[in-house]
Amino acid sequence: MIIRVVDITNDYYSGISGLKVGKYIDKAILDNPETAISVSFYGIESIAPSFVNGALLYIVDLYGVDFFKSKIKIIEVSSKVQFLIKDNVLKYFDFKNSFMQQLKAKNFYLAIDGSNESESIKQYLKNLNKSESLNINFNNDFIDSNRIKQYIKNTDCVIFILSEKNYSNIILELLSVAIQNNLPCILLIKKGVYINLTEREKDKVFISRFDNKNIIKSIRDINEIVLKNNINSPNIQKAQLKRSKNTEPIIFWSALAFLANLLFSSMLVKSKK
Repeated sequence: MIIRVVDITNDYYSGISGLKVGKYIDKAILDNPETAISVSFYGIESIAPSFVNGALLYIVDLYGVDFFKSKIKIIEVSSKVQFLIKDNVLKYFDFKNSFMQQLKAKNFYLAIDGSNESESIKQYLKNLNKSESLNINFNNDFIDSNRIKQYIKNTDCVIFILSEKNYSNIILELLSVAIQNNLPCILLIKKGVYINLTEREKDKVFISRFDNKNIIKSIRDINEIVLKNNINSPNIQKAQLKRSKNTEPIIFWSALAFLANLLFSSMLVKSKK
């Protein structure tokens, strides 16, 4: 199956337009899960990083690197667009690398939007909170936003969950507070929901996509992030001490950088100058 970007949009410089392409690819995957998809950039001479995020990395976040490598190919791409895509893919993995390496927190705050998906993640983390003696605080609603902002200012890491676009503005407002206070932020955002982040915000926010099919995976991802980077729990300290005695973290992050190059190489099939 061939999807021509020019048939979907003539705007290659915005995240919203990129997400339109990403949603189109996602629908094609859902309609034909076993069919390989070639994405043609024929006739396109330049694109913005936000467009790449919406069109391609959106699919990576939803389905994972292995699926993308096996099912998605990029064809008929100019050398300039090829470079821009590669640059963005490498930056994407580099950011996730550095974010996870630098994240160490005692206190986490979970800001949710009140949806069923958010409540599911909240309940899971509440149980994790009890079993691992973690320090995770939660909001029940957005009525008292000033109180939430104060909680955010006094925490070490903020986890935001956005599953309904009508909550985008309040999430952006709270994100801004966290970033102004130089706090690392994790944003779990539902498939198909768009949030307009500035370049500065993108540099501070670790984004993971979820839907009803992979919400369990997102919960596991958050579970791993919290457990590996919390410096309160004795269990975590033991695990960190054990890891410090070998080269596993170095191998993992080196492999991640290699994976980024491998992903990009697998994406490109035929280049049109």
